[in-house]
Amino acid sequence: PEPASEPGIALVSRQRIPADELQISMHGRPGSQEASSASQTLEHCIHTLVDLAGGKARVGNLAAAGLALGIMNGSHSKVCQDILVAAKEHSELFGPLPEVAPVEASKLTVTLRGRESSASAPPPPWL
Repeated sequence: PEPASEPGIALVSRQRIPADELQISMHGRPGSQEASSASQTLEHCIHTLVDLAGGKARVGNLAAAGLALGIMNGSHSKVCQDILVAAKEHSELFGPLPEVAPVEASKLTVTLRGRESSASAPPPPWL
């Protein structure tokens, strides 16, 4: 048999093919929230990561973990700065952090307030 020359007809069963339906839609981005709730989310993420690390973790390692887990976005240096800002703004949760040059920010250690210095379990090697 010769192939069908009529557009829109299936070659095998010679039934009409339904028209394509446009299935693309526009929605807001999943991460687009108000800045205040995003800040609370960042503070919560940092607190959770530091807690999982045994109560203390370097800023650079926190940034790498947050980026790898997809809970933070941006460049590594931007995420490090965001972590420092959040930790300094929430001194009720985190220990004090000294002022350093931006290039040294990733080397600082974030600690949790009220956490014993001798953690029961050693921190994971990536934090």
